[in-house]
Amino acid sequence: MAKRSNEPEHLPAVAAEYIELIIRKMRYRLKVRQEVKAELVGHFADALKDCQAQEERQTKAQELIDEFGDGRLLAKLIRRGKKRCRPLWRTMVARSFQAVGILFGLLVCYCVYISFAQPKIRVNYTDEVNRLARPVADEDLNAAVLYEKAIEAYVEPPKIERKVRQRTKKMDLLEAIGNKKWIADLTNEEIDLLEQWIADSTKAIGFFEKASEKPYCWWERKAKDDVLLMLDMPLGHIRDLGRLICWRAKLKANEGQIEGAFDDLLSCYRTGRHLVGPRTIIEQLVGMAMRRLAVGNALTVLSKCRVEEQVLENYCRRLRELAGDDIFTVDFQTEKFLYRDIVQRCYTDDGRGSGHMVTGGLRELGGVLGMNFYSEEAMGKVVSYGARLGMALVSADRGRIVAKFEEAYKRHEAWAKMTPWEQRVGGVDEWEHKEFEETSFLEQVRYSLYYMLMPALRRVGEISHRNRTEVECLMTVMAVLWYHKETQRYPENLSELVEAGLLKKLPMDPYSDKPLVYRRTDDRFTLYSVGLNFEDDGGKMGTKNGKPNKWADEGDAVFWPVQ
Repeated sequence: MAKRSNEPEHLPAVAAEYIELIIRKMRYRLKVRQEVKAELVGHFADALKDCQAQEERQTKAQELIDEFGDGRLLAKLIRRGKKRCRPLWRTMVARSFQAVGILFGLLVCYCVYISFAQPKIRVNYTDEVNRLARPVADEDLNAAVLYEKAIEAYVEPPKIERKVRQRTKKMDLLEAIGNKKWIADLTNEEIDLLEQWIADSTKAIGFFEKASEKPYCWWERKAKDDVLLMLDMPLGHIRDLGRLICWRAKLKANEGQIEGAFDDLLSCYRTGRHLVGPRTIIEQLVGMAMRRLAVGNALTVLSKCRVEEQVLENYCRRLRELAGDDIFTVDFQTEKFLYRDIVQRCYTDDGRGSGHMVTGGLRELGGVLGMNFYSEEAMGKVVSYGARLGMALVSADRGRIVAKFEEAYKRHEAWAKMTPWEQRVGGVDEWEHKEFEETSFLEQVRYSLYYMLMPALRRVGEISHRNRTEVECLMTVMAVLWYHKETQRYPENLSELVEAGLLKKLPMDPYSDKPLVYRRTDDRFTLYSVGLNFEDDGGKMGTKNGKPNKWADEGDAVFWPVQ
């Protein structure tokens, strides 16, 4: 017997067209459609096998089509039936592919959204910083104008030739004498150049001194495109002027002008006080450096020169007045504005504290930070866009990143009030190690903005405690020397200075839970902190790179005798 054909060509045209319509509208797997096609062809062939005349076959085929009904509807019904009858695993695979397709479509839409979405800049944080730093005071009390005049009148240090690694190199005088402590350490050429530089800078130093005497200092800050990261900080040559005036103080002291020397050093200290409070971390660090310059050079003068009792008493009282209302605790408010400005430029804002990271904001941020988020080359554009898009896709939303920053700043504000000893006892080191070393890779990726931009604020807090200690050590040394001038002996302990009214209270060591270590010998005394290792090494100074260093990892921070 001849094998029945599965193709509809031997059927009447109307039946063949009907079958092709059903198979086409099924939109299902090829194998299933072929099976359905064979079934339909067989059904029509069985029904028409007894029809001899062509017209009769045509009529019978039309009757069958009418019984089946609309071909499109029948195709849908057959498809549904086949889906219901397929194995469970095949259904699960199909649903999985559908889900993946939907998710991919949503991902594409989301990528388009974050690629073209724009952040809303609601707050001008440059204005906020200006308002925060400006006290309620008369403009005549503002030192900023005088500092600006000092910067304008500043004369660059002269050049001097030095041999560096068997090569002759021209360098600034300040760089050449930066590691030298006293006039006797300088060469005749260096002294001549220093005196000439001081003479050339008389106008700038005059403005600097007048500015330091003002009670307040605030600038009208400006930032390019109001981006707080691009804030123009008016520091200029202020620190170099401080170093210059400290060298002038040592020149005066070396010539016996002790009072003039201490006047210069107090000018440097007062300038440091102008850079505390609600300012950027960089400004506050410069302020600490200025106070450290004044304190370190004052100790050098005390160790090298004979200072009369009246001079000691006068400047001890003046320093105590200055330090009494000084601010040593680090202020983080401006730094908070900094991260808030970054967030508002990198995220959308839904008005409810949330939003998505956008690639445009990341590109601008990368340009400010010098990060490779943008490239002019075609391939570079693709790579940089991919990097930004990847960051935006995995980043935590705005609400979570803001909460992360806020929590960190709140934590650092509390730590800044704790001495290094209190932090050690409280397990701060372990906590910080856990946050940065044991955080999962996924967490670091989701909060990449935080881990990239969060500064080492605890380190800044520790420096502020050292700064306070250095100032208290200078006052203590001056009090001890003053006591010695009055009694012809050194005190047995620091409590005698408090009882004599030369100190208001015992100076505490931030690296222990005790006062600074004071030890008296027959003709001298020692004053030191136990230092970064939290251990009393008997007054042995630590070293760094082979040179004595107060804040080396090992040894004590010895303030007196000056080493």
